Amino acid sequence: MYHHKIQSYFIFNECPIGFRENSSGVCDCSVSRENVTCDINTLDITHNGLLWIGTYHTSTPFNANETNPNACIINEDCLLYCSPNPVTFQLNDTDTQCVDTRGQRMCGSCRDGYSLLMGSNKCGQCHNNYMMIAWIALFAVMGVLLVVLLIALNLTVSVGTLNGLLFYANIRYGKVSRLMGSHAVPVLSTLFLLSYTKLVRTIVIVLHKREVTLHCTNESVRSVSLWYEDPNVEYAKGKHAGLFGFALL
Repeated sequence: MYHHKIQSYFIFNECPIGFRENSSGVCDCSVSRENVTCDINTLDITHNGLLWIGTYHTSTPFNANETNPNACIINEDCLLYCSPNPVTFQLNDTDTQCVDTRGQRMCGSCRDGYSLLMGSNKCGQCHNNYMMIAWIALFAVMGVLLVVLLIALNLTVSVGTLNGLLFYANIRYGKVSRLMGSHAVPVLSTLFLLSYTKLVRTIVIVLHKREVTLHCTNESVRSVSLWYEDPNVEYAKGKHAGLFGFALL
């Protein structure tokens, strides 16, 4: 009687970033969510839009089939800059989920070679330095023309509920009125109101934050605070720290 021993060797590969082993032993989406499907064969992820799925560190390039025990995935609603249509993408190319030539984490910034357009959230190709200088000069001239227009047409806010502001300005800046004419104080009040409104709006934007949940490969879950205007920036840290301190003053 002969006894034969058969040995088999198996290599179990870990699931790539964004995937994890389900109850059937197959790599599936690491974060389960309605209308989100993952294909381990093609490494494609598909969802119905207005959603952003990707790694927290989007600036670090990697292959879609890589494994990383420290990788963390974001799976959040994205109503501002994400495509409203169904999208299919891989985790190493998440910009497909964005519109208006945006990219990076939660479509918060422009793609390389693009910059925000004047008065818009859309991104356009960057111009040369001379073009930028021309735009700055144009807006500087337009600012002066705005002041001249307000004085010439006597466009003020000295009516309605804003009479109190004008009354205060007349008392505070009476000497200015005698030096610059009868329309100076109303115009200054109008400019003050416009500037103050812009300043308040800027402060609100700076202080607006968003809490994002990170689902990490090691099964840990944690929350981070990001700047709502640009989720690539951590709230009250790094680049945002200076803006945050100024807004609190």
